[in-house]
Amino acid sequence: MKFQTFLTSIAFFLLFSGIGLCDQTCRDGMPIFMGEFSPECMKYITFDYSENSKGRPALKLKPDTWHSPVLKLHCGPGTRKDFSPFSHLEFYFRSPEQNPGDPTIQLRTWNQKSKVALIRDYIEGRVIDNTYRSVTIPLSEFMTDDWDLGNVEAIEWNLDSKKRIYYVDKIKLTQKAAPKIIIGGDWGPFAENNKVIRLSFTGRLREMSLRDVKRYTISSPDDRAYRNPLNPLAVGLHYRVYGFSPSKSPYTRYSVFIELPQRMKNDHTYILRVTGLIDEFCNETSATDITLNYNDEILKTPNIKINQEGYLPEAPKIGYVGGYVGDLGGGAWAAGRGGSIYRWSLGHGWERVDSPTNKDLRSIAGFREDNVWFVGNNGEIIKWNGTQFVKLDSQTTEDLHSIAFGPQGTGWVVGKNGLILQQNGDFWQKTASEVRENLNSIWVGNNNSAWAVGDNGVILKWNGSKWLKEQHITSSNLNCVAGKPDSDELWAVGNNGTVITRIHGKWKEFPIITSSGENLTCVVVDPSGAVWIGSDRGVMRYKAVPSQDFEKLENLCDRILYGMTRQNGRRLWAVGARGLLISYAPEGENWLLEKDLGPEDLLTVFSIPYGALRLPELTPQVTIRNISTGQISLKTQLKLEASNWHLSGEDVYSFDFSSIKSSGFYEAYVPGIGVSWPIRISDKALDKAAYATAHAFYYQRCGTPLVEPYAEKDFTRPIDHEYDTNGRKIDAAFYESLPKSPLYNGESPGEMIDAQGGWHDAGDYGKYMPTAAAALWYLFTGYDIQPSKFLDGTWNIPESGNGIPDLLDEAKWELDWITRIQAQDGGIYHKLTSEVWFHGMPQDESSPRQIFDKTTHDTASAAAVLASASRIWKNFDLKLSQNYLERAQRAWSFLEKHPQPIPEGGFRNSPKNTTGEYRDRIDIDNRLWAAAELYRATGEKKYKDFFDSWWSENKSHPWGWNNWQDFYRCAYWAYLNSDWADTKRTIKDAIKKALLDKARTIMEFTRSNPYRNGARLNVPQWIGWGTFTQSSEYSFVLLLAWSVTGEKRYYDMALLNLDAQLGANPLSMCFITGLGYRSPKDPLHLPSIHDGVDRPIPGLPVFGPVAHLPNNQPYYIASQQDSTSHPQSRDIMDPYPILRRYIDANQLVGMSEFTIVDIAVCAATLNILAQKPHNN
Repeated sequence: MKFQTFLTSIAFFLLFSGIGLCDQTCRDGMPIFMGEFSPECMKYITFDYSENSKGRPALKLKPDTWHSPVLKLHCGPGTRKDFSPFSHLEFYFRSPEQNPGDPTIQLRTWNQKSKVALIRDYIEGRVIDNTYRSVTIPLSEFMTDDWDLGNVEAIEWNLDSKKRIYYVDKIKLTQKAAPKIIIGGDWGPFAENNKVIRLSFTGRLREMSLRDVKRYTISSPDDRAYRNPLNPLAVGLHYRVYGFSPSKSPYTRYSVFIELPQRMKNDHTYILRVTGLIDEFCNETSATDITLNYNDEILKTPNIKINQEGYLPEAPKIGYVGGYVGDLGGGAWAAGRGGSIYRWSLGHGWERVDSPTNKDLRSIAGFREDNVWFVGNNGEIIKWNGTQFVKLDSQTTEDLHSIAFGPQGTGWVVGKNGLILQQNGDFWQKTASEVRENLNSIWVGNNNSAWAVGDNGVILKWNGSKWLKEQHITSSNLNCVAGKPDSDELWAVGNNGTVITRIHGKWKEFPIITSSGENLTCVVVDPSGAVWIGSDRGVMRYKAVPSQDFEKLENLCDRILYGMTRQNGRRLWAVGARGLLISYAPEGENWLLEKDLGPEDLLTVFSIPYGALRLPELTPQVTIRNISTGQISLKTQLKLEASNWHLSGEDVYSFDFSSIKSSGFYEAYVPGIGVSWPIRISDKALDKAAYATAHAFYYQRCGTPLVEPYAEKDFTRPIDHEYDTNGRKIDAAFYESLPKSPLYNGESPGEMIDAQGGWHDAGDYGKYMPTAAAALWYLFTGYDIQPSKFLDGTWNIPESGNGIPDLLDEAKWELDWITRIQAQDGGIYHKLTSEVWFHGMPQDESSPRQIFDKTTHDTASAAAVLASASRIWKNFDLKLSQNYLERAQRAWSFLEKHPQPIPEGGFRNSPKNTTGEYRDRIDIDNRLWAAAELYRATGEKKYKDFFDSWWSENKSHPWGWNNWQDFYRCAYWAYLNSDWADTKRTIKDAIKKALLDKARTIMEFTRSNPYRNGARLNVPQWIGWGTFTQSSEYSFVLLLAWSVTGEKRYYDMALLNLDAQLGANPLSMCFITGLGYRSPKDPLHLPSIHDGVDRPIPGLPVFGPVAHLPNNQPYYIASQQDSTSHPQSRDIMDPYPILRRYIDANQLVGMSEFTIVDIAVCAATLNILAQKPHNN
């Protein structure tokens, strides 16, 4: 689609219309001085009352030769001021001096100064005399290349040897220009589908102004539907932080999604006119015409999501379709006695709707705005198709009590005398239920699972082919059932205060305190597992977590509550007798009693979340075309994986094109949406990713210069953190805390030893034993699985061509560092870092860094990786192999002398040390790993006995989940792969079974997640630190299962799991730098931040979206507060979908960093799966 922009007026002007902040008043800038200021914050400035009869003073400036007048903003009750949202600094200025000179003004912080502005250049009439005249200085005149004025601490005037006097009054910041529409680049005007257009702005505009559909018109010279200009149907909002200024102010991008009244047609031209939008300062935008030449057959869209690196010919190939449009769409419906119907929308609130029936309506359900269903008495079924109601034949006269749709669009109705209807398009057909009790409620879950409850405690479950009774645990009538998405955790409520819950496949009663005879009528469950219950006494109850009891909320009324619905974490409703409406305030924390909607009993309420981009058709198709030939390779129907998926805000559709096996470039076309980026199918599809992630280790090397041809020219740099006997000695000195360590062995604080080399652990320059051990395990295990994929000369490192696999050469760089931090007593130090974080290029760190305390945990991990290295290196360098083994055995001897974990509870930073801690509380898993690796390497009985003894003495054999803290899996893998005849077969079998169980669990999650991914997503608060986007972690476990079974299903599922990390995800982003069509540009990687290159080092797998960042630093707070994020994302269950919360900003550690462990997982996995993993 091509866009052309015509500005009918290039001027912006102020419109004092009375519409302002909160759509009430204009914001008159930000006052700095209006007659009040703390005297202690004024230097060489006094108050002057001489001219103001009302007693409000001006400021009298008294400069001299050595002292300039300063107004301190960051002083007393004042704070730093963010000037960046404003355009001008305004004040009044005069001087009684006959020759006032050339006074100046500038802004400053404790370490920065702005440019200096000459007041005479900006004062009214360019005259300085004894009359107050206005001064208006554009803030751009103060800005420097390094400072955007985001944290101004003081305003400073000039020195003056003649001690001239000046007066200043009414200082304020103003904004004189309205934000503009962004025209070009990724955030220019874009058709999300053929009915929704996205516009983005350079700044914030008022919500009332943006939502006013009359400020937008669309017309067309060749589409008859738009021959006369039409207004949109609705406008949705979306704004989100996308980065931070040098002074820590958030950059926020503001967008609107405009819903058109008619769909655009291919090869037609449309003109969208935007006019009169108003910002908080009452600046009004000029009219802007945007010309759109629409053709979805050539429109590249990120709403079709693919593996952006490509697919191997024989690999499973699944693409996805979905999009997000802020708070556009959604809505709510309520209905009840006499066929009464009410509708809620964001722009209009609750409104009564003309109903096509006078029969009682008991339930509402649907999954998109044009597919909402109502059921009621005498078999009444009504469908809202987006424009009108349509009555349908239910083929029954029984009362219908409940209707529900599942995430995949499967619909069910239940009713009187055990009636069950199943949807088939617009038809509903009876299904045998084998019960005669009234069925009062139904809930439909993932993968078309469903449960129905009814009178006398009856519970039915749909098993995919028929309805079956579940266990009977109450005789009370059950009135409502609801469940947690992506789970079979259910709650049902009923008469006489009955509450039952289904967990792990079994129902049980949940005790709750109710009034005598109180009947519970409705229940809602949110994705985190929080539960709300309503009753016939008007009582609401709530519990936030499974272990918590229900809390009785404030009783707002004494009328029956019949229904409840949750649209999102900021909006819930309940309805009841005589038009009762209760709402959960969007900006509050409590339920509020609203004005009654009408006189009728409202029996049901239902809501659809906003945000999902709707596909034009309910049964859309996708066409796969060969780009080179133009021929259609596949045409198939899209499959709805999840409607309104709470984690991405989308209707997620999938399409399987695994049948295409011929190499080439393809594109996927979805009518009304657009075409995908080119899809590559090739034997070489994964080669680049395999090389980039493996080669990232070279860029992480410490203590060596990075030079061509091993480093790209942009990323070369001189040596850093070296230990040069004839020059700089940076790595490292013993830290002052060592003498207090329980494992102290005479080290002198400040004494230097050669500890250079190794890898920088992450985006900073520290080196840590826990992550070193974990990274080496992944590399060595990858080599275990398929050594033929790890050859010499494939990773482009200085050692390439020496006849040794590059993986081993790269690992040796880290191993040799570990040998340097092994003490004479065999113990291993925990880490080597600066005392506090260093910011800059690594070669610029000039002070010696510190070596911190030894631990038994790290000593055991080192023993494990050294033993593993000795086994692998035996075939390449016997002497080196023996050296590694001797060091591993020395470390084991150290452990034997210290059989308890030291320090108890793991390593802790001393008070002055602020770098990473990597605390590991127990060390038995580390010791097990060391024993297993030493046994595998040597066959010695004492190591086997240690492992066997622990196994037999412990009934539980955990695997753990943290890849740098839990090393049980490493120990199990070593024992499982030991070839010695005396290994215990029962232990090996148990380990293999547990491994395959883990692999099967990952496969189950992969199949059930809308985007095929092995992450456990049904606990939203666990999403973060790579749990979704670093999906190669799941691929690796599946490859372990493949290696011990040879079963191709594990291999194929490993390939499928890669897709999410490589671009097939809600954000259409490849989460490895330098790969795919869209990838992170601002990872937390200090060399990439400070090297002056506008792209990061390639091959870094960043963490990606996180459910919630802790509110413990300004960047985290700014990125999540309501003022910078809409829909809101302050809390885990807030409306903004979790998997969209990624912000490509290095300041947000939990999203933008990585570790060498993550690099190792990617490198090992991708090199195994790639056909020819070398630099291509």
